[in-house]
Amino acid sequence: MERMRESLRRSYSAHMMWLWLACTAGQDDAVSTDSGPGVSLPAWVSLPEVTSSGEHGEGDVVTGLIGDNQSAVLVFDRAGEPIWAYENGDQNVPSWSKFTDSGDVIHNHHYRDREAAQGEVLVSSIGGSTITTAVPQHHHAALLIDGTVYYLRVEFVEMQVNGQDVTVAMDELVAKPLGGVEETVLFSFEKDYSLRPFPHCSHWDDSIYYRSAKDWSHANSLAYDEEDDAILLVARHLDVVMSIDRGGAGLNWELGGLQSGWTLEGGTGFNHPHLSSFHDDQLVMFDNGDHKDPAVSRVVVYDLDRENRIYTQTREILDPRGELNELMGDAQILPSGNLLVSWSEMGRIEEIAPDDSVVWSLQMPLGTITGRTDTTR
Repeated sequence: MERMRESLRRSYSAHMMWLWLACTAGQDDAVSTDSGPGVSLPAWVSLPEVTSSGEHGEGDVVTGLIGDNQSAVLVFDRAGEPIWAYENGDQNVPSWSKFTDSGDVIHNHHYRDREAAQGEVLVSSIGGSTITTAVPQHHHAALLIDGTVYYLRVEFVEMQVNGQDVTVAMDELVAKPLGGVEETVLFSFEKDYSLRPFPHCSHWDDSIYYRSAKDWSHANSLAYDEEDDAILLVARHLDVVMSIDRGGAGLNWELGGLQSGWTLEGGTGFNHPHLSSFHDDQLVMFDNGDHKDPAVSRVVVYDLDRENRIYTQTREILDPRGELNELMGDAQILPSGNLLVSWSEMGRIEEIAPDDSVVWSLQMPLGTITGRTDTTR
């Protein structure tokens, strides 16, 4: 198992090093889309192994795949047959792929030049056509709500930290009408956040994302809170979930981190997580746990008591290997109460029942990393 993990990490590390060293790519990078029964997989992708037992969902599953200097976004049916494929241009990496309410796929990609943090948000129909592109953006997350695309974008800010002149990478949340031009910045870590940058953990200096900038907020996730009409944003390196008003009123509250307005009652807090699901006052997180002891990744569900600002851990599923999953990871709750989980370094997507039994799984071949995932309901 350790050899498998090291193989995956070497594959991803080589992939990221190529991204750093390659020249800047533009929107002319070649891409291809295909769809329909029996759609061809990219040449570097092998068919997954699918197992099932018990009752599981029947909806299609979308995920990003990262191999050795290759990447794509694919939709599989529950038998593991590909029904839609978007193969990226040379070294154009997917990090977020979700179904929209209308059944389209919203997916985003970052280009080779990580210093410029360029990328694109695409909304594609399963028929294969691209509906819109919004650039530039950071590589982590995007949502489509009521005809507006919400996405993360990085800012590089020159400042002094502990008496040293440094460049700090900070994020901002941007809103843009689908197919439109005008952007609205709903939240900026530089301009709107009271906490000032400091060396918070080893990722401040040791980041695979930026050669010359300090990786401060590392916002990586967005989810929609319908009750408050707010965007939930995770700043991974700050271990915080932030509620940001969709109407432009700014920051509503912070959960976790150094300025939390919430109290944890029951369970343990999260460390460097990814968030993909928020429904019925439940935060569903892939808690990578980089700095925990022992460093074992997990899926964790927290119930929120809004009135009293209390959050309580109600479910936990540890990494099947009992190991740290450093790269991505994803989890969301389905209407059935099952969880859909991407154990990214394992190349494995699982649907897990409330009794923690695995009722469906899709296993990619060794060396393929699965990205953020979603299913049609």
